[in-house]
Amino acid sequence: MNKDCMSEQAGKKLGGFTLIELLVVVLIIGILAAIAVPEYFKVVEKSRAAEAISTFDTIRGSEERYMAQTGSYWPAVGSPTAIDGGACLLDVCTNGNSYPVLSNFSSGAKITNSGNTWSLTLVRNSAPVGFGAYSLTYTAGGGTQASLTISGASDTNPCIDLGLGAKTGTSCY
Repeated sequence: MNKDCMSEQAGKKLGGFTLIELLVVVLIIGILAAIAVPEYFKVVEKSRAAEAISTFDTIRGSEERYMAQTGSYWPAVGSPTAIDGGACLLDVCTNGNSYPVLSNFSSGAKITNSGNTWSLTLVRNSAPVGFGAYSLTYTAGGGTQASLTISGASDTNPCIDLGLGAKTGTSCY
């Protein structure tokens, strides 16, 4: 063999990555995933909680219109009524006597009337990752500030993480 040819091949570095370079890349990807995955679940749950907020807003408007027409909130005091069935006197009923079907919250939620205020509790159908099973309760009427509270969430700051308000703890507003 030609000595000049062999020395040229020995001096060339072969292409590829070292094990250390590959481990560094895997470590960087792992760190990014550890940060991004929980944030992704928060964004997904925030969009699902928007269904409850939309339902609260719809029913609040209907309750206020009912109050303007009859002088009291529906249902009558002491008779909680499921929002997905039974006689519906509010103007949000689109399906015969029932409210629109909720896909992420319980269908057995009840509107309750207590004097000059009313409240509605919606329970999350399944326990989402990072939040656990939780329920949202909206209380309004009587000329007072409406309130939204969350209960049962395992998240340390569920109001902010779900985009429901800036208060810490379980009272979102």
